Amino acid sequence: MDFTKGKNWKQPFKGKRKSKKSVSQEEVSLSPSYEFLEEIRQRDPLNKACADCSAENPEWCSINLGVVICIECSGVHRSLGTHISKVRSLTLDLFTPQVSQLMLLIGNQNANSIWEALKPENKPEWNTDKEKRHQFIYAKYVQKRFMKPSEGAPSMQLLEALESKNVLKALEAIAHGADVNDPYPVDMLSNPVSLVPSSNVFLRLPVLDVQGNPYPDKVIDISIPPQSAPKTKKEYYVIRYPIHLALYHHDFTMAELLFQYGSDTHKLDEVTGCSLADLIGYGHHVLQDDIFEYLNNKNRSRGQALISKLNHIPSK
Repeated sequence: MDFTKGKNWKQPFKGKRKSKKSVSQEEVSLSPSYEFLEEIRQRDPLNKACADCSAENPEWCSINLGVVICIECSGVHRSLGTHISKVRSLTLDLFTPQVSQLMLLIGNQNANSIWEALKPENKPEWNTDKEKRHQFIYAKYVQKRFMKPSEGAPSMQLLEALESKNVLKALEAIAHGADVNDPYPVDMLSNPVSLVPSSNVFLRLPVLDVQGNPYPDKVIDISIPPQSAPKTKKEYYVIRYPIHLALYHHDFTMAELLFQYGSDTHKLDEVTGCSLADLIGYGHHVLQDDIFEYLNNKNRSRGQALISKLNHIPSK
């Protein structure tokens, strides 16, 4: 059956879509939907067939699993819940740049090298009935029956993936059970990054005219002396969380993967008594500025509080 034609079918958009300045980065598609679908198929030839049943020309995907799937399998994925699979249309939905890059990086070949590493028998075909299709997809993604056993502790595998910026290795570690919200023990970190400034921090502010308008070419740098270090548990004021490590490495694709699997920047850090958001804000001097734009676009879309740069140690 051709699902691209029907009563409400429209010609694919072939021109370049103009972005609006009022639209946030989190809402802008990397490219028009049909162009992105074509790019997905060109990047990985296996994306031209459904990852689960090999039906030709699939137009749906799971943005956390990184697979391209057909409309029949997409219905099964939806039934599993968003904690297992987050289904989107490659022709109807918009994708942020980070989600687009995640889909382009993973794709069916890489994803199935993880989820179908043991080469399952009796894999569904395009005309397999719904019950058998559901049984297979449930066994594949929920029971993880076709994955190879983990070669080590999943949490350690995730840490190695974060440090090497290997998104596929991170996906495999998460699939094996690595918790994206668990902090790492300090002694597990090869080179802990301190959140406490070691020297003065410079805050750049615009110079305003008498009407309060900024001069286009005038700024002033204000030197802010470092705050006193925490009196207790100083060793824990370092980057210890997976999402924080991804942001420190300026790896937006890795960060997006972690967010798709439930990373929570407002999680309370039990050791310091601070929220992870406050720890990120306090350690802003070790992060690039566009990290905060990305994070706050995420928080806006989720209805969460924005993360601000802080110049003091968050108190309990």
